[in-house]
Amino acid sequence: MHLSKILEIGISLAAQKDYNKLLELFFSEVMKITNSDAGTLYLYEDNSLKYKLTRNNSLKIINGNNGELVKHTPLDMDSNNVCVYSALNKKIVNIPDVYSNSLFDFTDTRKMDLVNGYHTKSMLVIPLELHEGGIMGVFQLIRNT
Repeated sequence: MHLSKILEIGISLAAQKDYNKLLELFFSEVMKITNSDAGTLYLYEDNSLKYKLTRNNSLKIINGNNGELVKHTPLDMDSNNVCVYSALNKKIVNIPDVYSNSLFDFTDTRKMDLVNGYHTKSMLVIPLELHEGGIMGVFQLIRNT
């Protein structure tokens, strides 16, 4: 990525005063930088990971823009979910092939793929840490085949 693009992103983020628009811009730029087709931004609230933004470019799905509520059940912090693992351990998780991975439960991912005619290939999960050491949330970024 060129330095001028990074500076442009930084200026855009700094200029944005609306919290929801800031999150949308940040989410969109992270997806572009990682060349992701889909992704979810979870925020840590009430001892769970709550869906804040979801996007799937191939399926033309966008949820959570302008602060609208995303109607998915929050992730409990005791599940075998890769996003929960990333948040609790404050570790980036890179899964090159979701369908051959046995470390995490991808049952819901497989069901969603089947319903939508989609195929999740790889996943990058990034914890968002607060300056004070706590967790703000998690980015889940997906590439398809």
